[in-house]
Amino acid sequence: MRFASVPSILWLIAGICACSRQPSPSIASPEPLTDKYITSPETGVPLNPSKRRLPNSVKIVSDRENNFGVDLSGLTPDQASIVTSAWASYEVILSGGHPDCPAAPFAPLDGGSTIYFCDGYDISRVHGLAGTRESPGFSYGPSLDLLNGQRVERLTLYSPQEMAKIDRPAP
Repeated sequence: MRFASVPSILWLIAGICACSRQPSPSIASPEPLTDKYITSPETGVPLNPSKRRLPNSVKIVSDRENNFGVDLSGLTPDQASIVTSAWASYEVILSGGHPDCPAAPFAPLDGGSTIYFCDGYDISRVHGLAGTRESPGFSYGPSLDLLNGQRVERLTLYSPQEMAKIDRPAP
Protein backbone atom coordinates (compact mmCIF):
# COMPACT_ATOMS: atom_id res chain seq x y z
CA MET A 1 0.00 0.00 0.00
CA ARG A 2 2.91 2.28 0.81
CA PHE A 3 4.32 1.96 -2.75
CA ALA A 4 0.93 2.68 -4.36
CA SER A 5 0.59 6.03 -2.59
CA VAL A 6 4.10 7.31 -3.52
CA PRO A 7 3.34 7.56 -7.28
CA SER A 8 -0.01 9.15 -6.47
CA ILE A 9 1.67 11.72 -4.23
CA LEU A 10 4.37 12.43 -6.84
CA TRP A 11 1.68 12.80 -9.49
CA LEU A 12 -0.23 15.21 -7.23
CA ILE A 13 2.95 17.29 -6.53
CA ALA A 14 3.78 17.44 -10.24
CA GLY A 15 0.24 18.64 -10.97
CA ILE A 16 0.41 21.34 -8.30
CA CYS A 17 3.80 22.54 -9.55
CA ALA A 18 2.56 22.65 -13.13
CA CYS A 19 -0.51 24.65 -12.19
CA SER A 20 1.36 27.13 -10.00
CA ARG A 21 4.06 27.79 -12.58
CA GLN A 22 4.13 31.19 -14.26
CA PRO A 23 3.33 30.93 -17.95
CA SER A 24 6.34 31.35 -20.16
CA PRO A 25 6.58 34.78 -21.71
CA SER A 26 5.08 34.79 -25.17
CA ILE A 27 6.91 36.09 -28.19
CA ALA A 28 6.30 39.80 -28.54
CA SER A 29 3.59 40.40 -31.07
CA PRO A 30 3.51 43.46 -33.27
CA GLU A 31 1.72 46.47 -31.84
CA PRO A 32 -2.00 46.35 -32.41
CA LEU A 33 -3.31 48.70 -35.08
CA THR A 34 -5.28 50.64 -32.48
CA ASP A 35 -2.05 52.04 -31.00
CA LYS A 36 -1.01 53.65 -34.29
CA TYR A 37 -4.28 54.12 -36.16
CA ILE A 38 -7.71 55.34 -35.16
CA THR A 39 -10.35 52.94 -36.38
CA SER A 40 -13.60 53.96 -38.02
CA PRO A 41 -16.52 53.30 -35.67
CA GLU A 42 -18.69 52.30 -38.67
CA THR A 43 -16.31 49.83 -40.32
CA GLY A 44 -13.56 49.10 -37.79
CA VAL A 45 -10.99 49.79 -40.53
CA PRO A 46 -7.91 51.85 -39.57
CA LEU A 47 -7.97 55.47 -40.67
CA ASN A 48 -5.14 57.67 -41.92
CA PRO A 49 -3.08 58.75 -38.89
CA SER A 50 -2.25 62.14 -40.49
CA LYS A 51 -3.54 65.02 -38.41
CA ARG A 52 -3.52 67.45 -41.35
CA ARG A 53 -6.83 67.97 -43.08
CA LEU A 54 -8.06 70.36 -45.73
CA PRO A 55 -11.10 72.48 -44.86
CA ASN A 56 -14.44 71.46 -46.37
CA SER A 57 -14.31 74.62 -48.49
CA VAL A 58 -11.53 73.14 -50.67
CA LYS A 59 -13.35 71.62 -53.65
CA ILE A 60 -11.96 69.56 -56.52
CA VAL A 61 -12.82 71.25 -59.82
CA SER A 62 -11.33 68.77 -62.32
CA ASP A 63 -9.25 65.60 -62.34
CA ARG A 64 -7.41 66.86 -65.44
CA GLU A 65 -6.43 70.39 -64.41
CA ASN A 66 -3.21 71.05 -62.51
CA ASN A 67 -3.76 70.65 -58.72
CA PHE A 68 -7.34 69.50 -59.46
CA GLY A 69 -8.23 73.05 -60.49
CA VAL A 70 -7.93 74.23 -56.88
CA ASP A 71 -6.84 77.88 -56.55
CA LEU A 72 -3.77 77.56 -54.30
CA SER A 73 -3.54 81.33 -53.71
CA GLY A 74 -6.52 81.16 -51.34
CA LEU A 75 -4.94 78.43 -49.20
CA THR A 76 -2.37 78.50 -46.43
CA PRO A 77 1.07 77.12 -47.39
CA ASP A 78 0.29 73.99 -45.35
CA GLN A 79 -3.01 73.42 -47.18
CA ALA A 80 -1.44 74.15 -50.57
CA SER A 81 1.26 71.55 -49.88
CA ILE A 82 -1.43 68.89 -49.30
CA VAL A 83 -3.08 69.72 -52.65
CA THR A 84 0.20 69.76 -54.61
CA SER A 85 1.36 66.50 -52.99
CA ALA A 86 -1.99 64.85 -53.75
CA TRP A 87 -1.76 66.03 -57.39
CA ALA A 88 1.80 64.65 -57.69
CA SER A 89 0.73 61.27 -56.27
CA TYR A 90 -2.28 61.22 -58.60
CA GLU A 91 -0.04 61.79 -61.63
CA VAL A 92 2.48 59.16 -60.47
CA ILE A 93 -0.27 56.53 -60.35
CA LEU A 94 -1.63 57.62 -63.74
CA SER A 95 1.81 56.98 -65.21
CA GLY A 96 1.96 53.47 -63.69
CA GLY A 97 4.02 54.22 -60.58
CA HIS A 98 3.54 54.15 -56.83
CA PRO A 99 3.22 57.27 -54.65
CA ASP A 100 5.87 58.03 -52.06
CA CYS A 101 3.61 57.34 -49.07
CA PRO A 102 3.32 54.41 -46.67
CA ALA A 103 0.87 51.69 -47.67
CA ALA A 104 -2.16 51.21 -45.42
CA PRO A 105 -2.14 48.16 -43.12
CA PHE A 106 -4.83 46.54 -45.28
CA ALA A 107 -5.65 46.19 -48.97
CA PRO A 108 -8.73 45.44 -51.04
CA LEU A 109 -9.05 41.90 -52.37
CA ASP A 110 -9.46 42.85 -56.01
CA GLY A 111 -6.31 41.59 -57.67
CA GLY A 112 -3.67 44.15 -56.76
CA SER A 113 -4.98 47.50 -55.47
CA THR A 114 -3.05 49.30 -52.75
CA ILE A 115 -4.20 52.09 -50.44
CA TYR A 116 -1.65 54.67 -49.31
CA PHE A 117 -1.95 56.88 -46.23
CA CYS A 118 -0.31 60.15 -47.27
CA ASP A 119 0.05 63.30 -45.20
CA GLY A 120 -3.38 64.93 -45.45
CA TYR A 121 -5.00 62.53 -47.94
CA ASP A 122 -5.52 58.89 -48.86
CA ILE A 123 -4.84 57.66 -52.37
CA SER A 124 -5.50 54.23 -53.82
CA ARG A 125 -3.67 52.68 -56.71
CA VAL A 126 -6.59 50.70 -58.10
CA HIS A 127 -5.42 47.64 -60.02
CA GLY A 128 -8.32 45.24 -60.11
CA LEU A 129 -9.53 42.47 -62.32
CA ALA A 130 -12.26 43.61 -64.69
CA GLY A 131 -13.89 42.81 -67.99
CA THR A 132 -15.66 39.64 -69.03
CA ARG A 133 -14.70 36.04 -69.58
CA GLU A 134 -14.43 36.66 -73.31
CA SER A 135 -12.52 39.92 -72.84
CA PRO A 136 -10.62 39.92 -69.51
CA GLY A 137 -8.81 43.02 -68.36
CA PHE A 138 -7.86 45.30 -65.52
CA SER A 139 -9.31 48.49 -64.13
CA TYR A 140 -6.42 50.78 -63.27
CA GLY A 141 -5.93 54.30 -61.99
CA PRO A 142 -5.86 56.58 -58.96
CA SER A 143 -8.67 57.07 -56.46
CA LEU A 144 -8.07 60.05 -54.18
CA ASP A 145 -9.76 61.00 -50.90
CA LEU A 146 -8.79 64.45 -49.59
CA LEU A 147 -10.25 63.52 -46.17
CA ASN A 148 -12.60 66.52 -46.32
CA GLY A 149 -15.43 64.86 -48.22
CA GLN A 150 -13.83 65.43 -51.64
CA ARG A 151 -13.03 62.36 -53.73
CA VAL A 152 -11.90 61.89 -57.31
CA GLU A 153 -10.79 58.92 -59.38
CA ARG A 154 -9.86 58.17 -62.95
CA LEU A 155 -10.10 54.48 -63.76
CA THR A 156 -9.44 53.00 -67.18
CA LEU A 157 -10.02 49.48 -68.46
CA TYR A 158 -6.87 47.90 -69.93
CA SER A 159 -6.26 44.57 -71.65
CA PRO A 160 -3.64 42.33 -70.01
CA GLN A 161 -1.15 43.30 -72.75
CA GLU A 162 -1.76 47.05 -72.23
CA MET A 163 -1.54 46.66 -68.45
CA ALA A 164 1.83 44.92 -68.75
CA LYS A 165 3.20 48.03 -70.48
CA ILE A 166 1.85 50.44 -67.85
CA ASP A 167 2.35 48.65 -64.54
CA ARG A 168 5.62 49.28 -62.75
CA PRO A 169 6.74 47.54 -59.54
CA ALA A 170 6.84 49.51 -56.31
CA PRO A 171 10.22 51.08 -55.45
